[in-house]
Amino acid sequence: KGEFLAFMSHELRTPLNAIIGFSDIVQQKMFGPDWEKYDEYLRDINGSARHLLSVIDDILDLARIEANQIQLHEQPVMLDEELPICARLAASHYGRTVEAVVVSLPHDLPSLHADARLVRQILINLIGNALKFSPTGIPVEAEARLDAASNEIVLKVTDRGIGIAPEDQSRIFD
Repeated sequence: KGEFLAFMSHELRTPLNAIIGFSDIVQQKMFGPDWEKYDEYLRDINGSARHLLSVIDDILDLARIEANQIQLHEQPVMLDEELPICARLAASHYGRTVEAVVVSLPHDLPSLHADARLVRQILINLIGNALKFSPTGIPVEAEARLDAASNEIVLKVTDRGIGIAPEDQSRIFD
């Protein structure tokens, strides 16, 4: 519990500090009339606020899952639209350019029947984690494809990061 609280404290404070810091700069007009710089900071504020909301949603989802009260809102999800958006959001969050994630999609990928918000959350988390642990300058790969044998959509994120310690691999999906 203490480990969880320490982790969540960091996850919540990081975007909140960015929101406060950038909004203070804009509010005080520290750069004089340089509206272009303020627009950039407003985008950072918006991105940090959205990330903070996402972290809070993650916490609430975890509580709902543990209470066996999660509700899925299934609908067609177009991965050819969602995957590039999630890649851009994750790259932006980690201060990387859009080129930091190479997205690979076939032109005829069917829609996925799933909860769109949870699919986005999964993709952003996977891509973000890959970016977090990958060296700068080496792109992360994100792909979606249809497995012909099983007729299932396969989502794959590949990075060149440090990997997971062997002693932790057995409990990764607990």
